[in-house]
Amino acid sequence: MWTLLTETDIHSCSSPIPILSLTPILIESPEKVWRHTTALLENGYLSVPNLSDESIDYYGIDEYCIADVHGSGENTTADTKICIQSSSTERPILNKCCPLGTILGERGCIKEKDKWEPTFMDFKTLTTSSAQKMNPIYHSPWLACRYTEMWLEDGCDTVFYPVTTRKTAFIGRYRSWEILEHPDSAYCYDRYENDDGILSNIMIECIGNVTNSEHNAGSWKFVAHLYMICLYIGAIFHLLTTLVYLITWTKQNVYGRTLCYCTLALFFMQAFLGTKYFLAIYGDRETHKSHLCFVNGVFEHYFFIASFTWLLILNFNLWWTFRSIEGNSVWERNRFLFYTIAGWGFPFVVIGVSVILDFTYKCANSGVLTPNYGKLSCFISPWALGYYLYYIIAVLMMITLIFAGMTLGVVVNYQKATGHVVASKRAENMRTFLLFLKLSVVMGLSWIFEVISWAVTKDGSASHWIWTIIDFYNTLSAILIFIIFVCERKTLSLLREVLPAFNVFSTERVDFTATFRRKDCSLSDAITGFED
Repeated sequence: MWTLLTETDIHSCSSPIPILSLTPILIESPEKVWRHTTALLENGYLSVPNLSDESIDYYGIDEYCIADVHGSGENTTADTKICIQSSSTERPILNKCCPLGTILGERGCIKEKDKWEPTFMDFKTLTTSSAQKMNPIYHSPWLACRYTEMWLEDGCDTVFYPVTTRKTAFIGRYRSWEILEHPDSAYCYDRYENDDGILSNIMIECIGNVTNSEHNAGSWKFVAHLYMICLYIGAIFHLLTTLVYLITWTKQNVYGRTLCYCTLALFFMQAFLGTKYFLAIYGDRETHKSHLCFVNGVFEHYFFIASFTWLLILNFNLWWTFRSIEGNSVWERNRFLFYTIAGWGFPFVVIGVSVILDFTYKCANSGVLTPNYGKLSCFISPWALGYYLYYIIAVLMMITLIFAGMTLGVVVNYQKATGHVVASKRAENMRTFLLFLKLSVVMGLSWIFEVISWAVTKDGSASHWIWTIIDFYNTLSAILIFIIFVCERKTLSLLREVLPAFNVFSTERVDFTATFRRKDCSLSDAITGFED
């Protein structure tokens, strides 16, 4: 009778000692034989069968000890202490097809000539670690499914790794990399040797028991619908803001035109991002490999980078504008031209390099990380998001924060310099609040949390509800941008000048910022009303 002890320190095990019958492993025996045999392997591991599901657990030399040996020859028995492998451990679990010390051959398990150590991969950093470093828990399941599928590495288009996040597989097939989740007894890895002696890694999985970790939740489509709707609503408000500033283009200063291009980039970003969810919901597997999906991913990537580039330019322009108010800056006639080249040119360089890499390094095992547009989704594949999107966004946001801090410093000095022009204390507070509200929206501070949520979310796990709420706020912040930068006196006044039909709007009904303005000069005027 077996009694498995639960202490992690083998020397502290105090439960009754189980009786273990030691038998040499029989490689030539049928699989059913060694799956019912307890054995002490040549490499020091202890092989213990689970009669309930015919799987095998392996215990390393630090997880068991032999207290005493009785008998001799085939009648040998041993008193052994075993510590159960905790399911909460950080050690990855590796399902091995054949017993330790053997690999898979053409006609079953054969003794390995050289020790096989699988390579594990971290999904976030794409760094690899050896089995010796990871110290995995080995497990040999019995694949009782009726139909199985074999994935055999070919060194290029089909590459897979066990992932450090427990029982998952990092699969690469024709550059369509994805995280797959398996039931515990539905897959196994091993080394494979054909009759010619050629070795390669192999994975066997039960057909119908593998699900993609991004689509396995039953509520995924519901959440995807909400994302799609919010993204399209936000895109509409960004478009309305852009149209207003385009209509009044000839009346706008550098700040207004910069804001116009920023909202234009945000419009396309949210439109293509919403289309990604639309294609994911209503498309099929062929859709994800189509030219439409590829093009959507490329343009979504471009306008994502462009949006944050223009947010940076906006804050740089705010800083430059306040410096000019102080009289310490020299305005250049072609300043907006430089903004335009930087705002649209930098994303073009990033996406140009990304597309070239995507087409040049088609082999998944080339060692070059590619975005894989339109392969797993109609965007960048999950494992490439850090290198091709979030790291770039983080750098842009850091520079944006630097200019924002410099701008606030100038604002404080400007308030001190104009302290003689004072209204009521309440009005002054409201003016300051409106300024910071505008700066916060322009900076897109909430998008910092998008990067943080990506960094802290575990591989293959659903996002926390807090990050989901922040995502919805980001997508719907276009409404705030529309209210702040369109529904204010100066913009509506310019709109009425260009389109007299807008005179039907009453200043008293729409100008909710009027009570916050200083008669002679105010900080909000410095932002929205400064002329070159």
